[in-house]
Amino acid sequence: MEILRVPGTKWCGKGFSATRYSQLGGYTRTDRCCRVHDLRCPYWIGGMERKYELYNW
Repeated sequence: MEILRVPGTKWCGKGFSATRYSQLGGYTRTDRCCRVHDLRCPYWIGGMERKYELYNW
């Protein structure tokens, strides 16, 4: 859903719109950070979900 993604990025927000690992939006540094988090972080909390004593709005 494009509406739930940070404008100018392909990896930041709900899901990602990139079709290749190397594809980044206009905010490349921000996108790189989100991409690493999306693909390598072992901890994940879905939207509107409580986990690890945290709540993800």
